[in-house]
Amino acid sequence: MAGAVTDVAAILSAVLSQIKKLTEEQAQSLVTGTGEFRFVPKTLASHYTKLTKLSDEQLQQLADGEATYALVPKGYKVTKVPSAKAAPPTASEIRSALSAASDEESARAYLTGLKLKPAELKAVASELEVPATSSAKTIIETMVKIFVTGRLTTSAVRF
Repeated sequence: MAGAVTDVAAILSAVLSQIKKLTEEQAQSLVTGTGEFRFVPKTLASHYTKLTKLSDEQLQQLADGEATYALVPKGYKVTKVPSAKAAPPTASEIRSALSAASDEESARAYLTGLKLKPAELKAVASELEVPATSSAKTIIETMVKIFVTGRLTTSAVRF
């Protein structure tokens, strides 16, 4: 069954990609039945309009099964299912990312982008043997100094 779903998703993705390539004139002839294809139900025409507005990324998500396309009758309320929050990176993963950072700004952006709660940030700092102060901003700055500034400065001084 999973293979059949994958096949359908791949076919849908290919069809949608081709539909997106149609010119306005070709699309109109497809919808009105004056072109190569003579029968296009109203519902399909409606879906065509909606599907052509999807980005390539959204089409790929549909094909990969990461997104769904659903028909929702008028008047029904659509509620989003909360997605499972990805686990934050481990301290060793953070150390690796900081060690690979090419500059201080990208390291700061990485740490800030993790959106760790102050308690989580303190726990990571403790694991990395970085002094954990009361301020998240200060912890981030200390991590950047230890893992990025220190490395870049040392690299610049080597002969």
